[in-house]
Amino acid sequence: MGCPARQAVDVWLLDTKMGTLKQLQGMPAFVELKRTSIAWTHDGRLVLLAQADERKVVGMWRPGTGGLAPKAVDFPDRTAGSDSFAPIS
Repeated sequence: MGCPARQAVDVWLLDTKMGTLKQLQGMPAFVELKRTSIAWTHDGRLVLLAQADERKVVGMWRPGTGGLAPKAVDFPDRTAGSDSFAPIS
């Protein structure tokens, strides 16, 4: 099989008080198509799970800090199901 399709994931932040958009530091990220999920936690952090070039990463960002700071992780291969996840903190 060939190389998986890659896409650019780009996260922009809307400042609702100023009405301005700002690109999250470190974006865009080039990842495998359908191997990316992003969610907000109940305490206001943004979590991104992704796979690129067989490397699985997780990045976490809290408003007022730098970029996502992705780190390599070893999570199970997906065999079926949804592309979403539930962050628990």
